[in-house]
Amino acid sequence: RNLALMQEYVEGRGGQFLFTIAPNKNSLYPEHMPGYIPSSPDTANAARLPALLADAGVHYAGLYAPIGAEDEVLYFATDSHWTGKGAALAADTLLTALGRTSDYYAGPFAPEKHLGDLYEMLYPAGTDTETAPAWAGGWTYTTDADPNGGNAITIRTRNPSGTGALLCFRDSFGIALYPYLAQSYGDA
Repeated sequence: RNLALMQEYVEGRGGQFLFTIAPNKNSLYPEHMPGYIPSSPDTANAARLPALLADAGVHYAGLYAPIGAEDEVLYFATDSHWTGKGAALAADTLLTALGRTSDYYAGPFAPEKHLGDLYEMLYPAGTDTETAPAWAGGWTYTTDADPNGGNAITIRTRNPSGTGALLCFRDSFGIALYPYLAQSYGDA
């Protein structure tokens, strides 16, 4: 109901509203979880939510199917988040749902070293990294403020080659996602 009210407010002012869920890695790749952790994707809240959102008329873009359909694992091995390539597929899915075209997932990507959040929790003094695909296509947007490398509470971007405006509320998955969205909008 709250999301329906938010959508009503946004659309009443001429905007578009879209809700999504960033899939947890264990939801997409349960085969990598220890055997003692139960897996029940059919009864998970994220599996039940799309039908409830549809009943409420809330615009929803599902990310589980497109990311889960890929043969390549799109999440870091030592981190709970998606790689740059996983974020690119999520961005393409969201932008399509918003009536925009993008093909970030087609690349180019280059290998980049990454220090995973799960690794840092287990080995706080550790320095081992993993290599994963990161966007190598370049960006034309600029940020007014991004003091924490994508983890700031507020990040404002401008792109002279983009169009329209975007207001996005996100969680930590947005750190890798926001550059793609910023590249697609004039003001985000």
